Amino acid sequence: IPASCIPSAMLSSRTEGKRPAALRTLDIEGVAEFMASDSCKHLAFLTGAGVSVGAGIPDFRSPGGMYDTLRPELLTASHHERAAMSRDPTAVVSKDIFFRNPLPYLELRRPFILGLAEKQWRATISHWFVRICHDKGLLTRLFTQNID
Repeated sequence: IPASCIPSAMLSSRTEGKRPAALRTLDIEGVAEFMASDSCKHLAFLTGAGVSVGAGIPDFRSPGGMYDTLRPELLTASHHERAAMSRDPTAVVSKDIFFRNPLPYLELRRPFILGLAEKQWRATISHWFVRICHDKGLLTRLFTQNID
């Protein structure tokens, strides 16, 4: 994280009349130290596909991912919906298509859904870390674009 993005009150230097710094240093050790301290009351996480890929769940955008392997002609969709997915594979997850016809998305995600039932996917250390923070009452928000 660039220091210019960190509010000055969070930096390690102290000045007269200002509150003590929350982070001693801006490296991983400083963040971990703060998170383990009594000063840390709330945590928010912003996660992406890296959390899921580690569990064996293919992502959407990488080569071999959902968008790359999309075959609209095999999905239960109208001609218009298939054309939209052929032009732009991200259309398969669009709100407009999903609300009109959820079948293309559900058919595409069938292997993932079946993998849940078969317990094919295993939580990663990231999943467990978020869970521990939740159990300790520290998790305020989890922002994710992940399906898991």
